Parts: sequence; C-alpha cells; structure tokens
Amino acid sequence: MALTHLNALTSPIDDRQLRALQIALKDLSPTQIAWVSGYLAGLSGSGAPAEAEPRPVTTISILHGSQTGNAKAVAERLGERALGQGLDVRVLSMSDFSPRKLTKEHLALFVVSTHGEGEPPESAYALHAFIQDPGAPPLEHLS
Repeated sequence: MALTHLNALTSPIDDRQLRALQIALKDLSPTQIAWVSGYLAGLSGSGAPAEAEPRPVTTISILHGSQTGNAKAVAERLGERALGQGLDVRVLSMSDFSPRKLTKEHLALFVVSTHGEGEPPESAYALHAFIQDPGAPPLEHLS
C-alpha cells in the first residue's frame, strides 16, 4: 500500500498516525481494507464514533421453590454467577414473592424442585397456582 508518499502539507494526519494506520492495515486483505474504508467513511459523517447506547438495566429475578433446600442452593449459586458477570440479579424464595408481581417482571428464572408425585414444594404453591389459573394475566413480556 502506498501510504508512505502522503504529502505532509495535504495530509490531515501526522507521521505517527500514519505509521499506526500502516501497522493496523498491514495484515488485512483487500476485502478487509474495503470494509474498514466503509466503516471509516461512516464515521466521518459524525466526526467521531457514536457512543454506544447504554443498555437498560433489567433485573433478573431468580425465584426458587424448594422443600429440602437443594433448589435454593442452586438458585443462590446461579445468582452469585450472574452477579459475578455484572448482572443485576435478585434471588428470592417463591414464598417471599407475590405472584401478581410476575406481571411486572421481564426476566425470571425459576428453580423448583418437586416432591412426592411431582407436586411443587410448599414455598411454590401460590406462584404455581397463579401461573396455572386460567384467569391469570398474560405473561408475554416475560422471558
């Protein structure tokens, strides 16, 4: 690439910037250089890269229903991992969560054990009944 013959009077970049550009482009294929060219042309409209839109913070609710504590332990470990990845998370027992609040949730993870013949644990009865109720409000917004 013949970038070394840029005239210092007509070039908007200095020698240090030119060397950095040459190093950055050195191992690129013609197709990659064309892509970078288009990318840079797109940036020239605003003069600077657009700031990334901040992601809305959505709380992940991890709701556990446990008879013996196993599901609770799993939910707590998942919560710790999510926090470790910088996510906004809360871990609650289903017995401490009002089922009607589910209509306001956007992200929920349910960790539930069963007992007996597959019945929900005591702490999950109210939430289970709410979800199974034919008159329950729609939860399309809930992931």
